[in-house]
Amino acid sequence: MTKEEVFGRLKTILAVVRPAVNQDNITYQTDLIKDLGLDSLSMLLMGLALEKEFDIRFANDVQFADVNDVCESIMKLIRE
Repeated sequence: MTKEEVFGRLKTILAVVRPAVNQDNITYQTDLIKDLGLDSLSMLLMGLALEKEFDIRFANDVQFADVNDVCESIMKLIRE
């Protein structure tokens, strides 16, 4: 799976978690808190959806700042 495919699937999940966000405005540099307004609950929901979507498991202490962090973490877990 390519990073672009991961990015596309992530954007779809973000649209469910934060319906008011326009997917077209999401880039790799999009800050999850400042730009998308994710709070702790929506971060948890995003993480759970991503784990199910990609059949992966994030570490309990994982932290994401931006969309690229999420994509990179998913890519790393897919390769393991």
